[in-house]
Parts: sequence; structure tokens; C-alpha cells
Amino acid sequence: SAITAIATNTLKTYNSEMEEVRARSLEAAAECEAAMARELQAQVEAEEARVELEQRQQQLKAVEDQAKHKLREAERQAEDLELEVKQLKNEMRMLRSQHA
Repeated sequence: SAITAIATNTLKTYNSEMEEVRARSLEAAAECEAAMARELQAQVEAEEARVELEQRQQQLKAVEDQAKHKLREAERQAEDLELEVKQLKNEMRMLRSQHA
């Protein structure tokens, strides 16, 4: 009958629309999963970058400490040499005065 045909068509339309809704819902869920995966990947990359930065800062500090140590050592050697030069000048003066 006509009522059965209308009911059947209405049910088919409803089922078709529900399939579309399910398909869009699954697509949205997949996009959400992909976005969460990208966010997680970004967090991992940020953590790796942080760790690398920390390691480089430690290496830089070690190099700076080593440079400071070498500078102090060079300054001590320069002072020792200055003292040695003064002593040699004094010895030369004494030798000159003995020969004069």
C-alpha cells in the first residue's frame, strides 16, 4: 500500500542519513586520532630538543670551565715569566756593575 511505500522510503532515507552520519563520525574520529598523534610527536620532538639543548649547555659549560682554567694557568705562567725577566735584569745589572 501507499503507507507501506512511504514508510519504506522514509526508513531507507533515515538509514542512508544514519550511514552518512556514521561515516562522518568515523572520519572525524580518525582526524582526531591523527591530530593527537601529531601532538604527541610534537611533544616527543620538543622533549628531544630540550634534552639536546641541556646536553649542549653542559658541553658549553665544560668548555668554558676548561678555557677559564687554561687562562688562569696562562696568567700564572705569564707572572712567573715576568718575575724571571725581573730577576734576569737584576742579575745583568749586578754583572755590569761588577765589570764597571
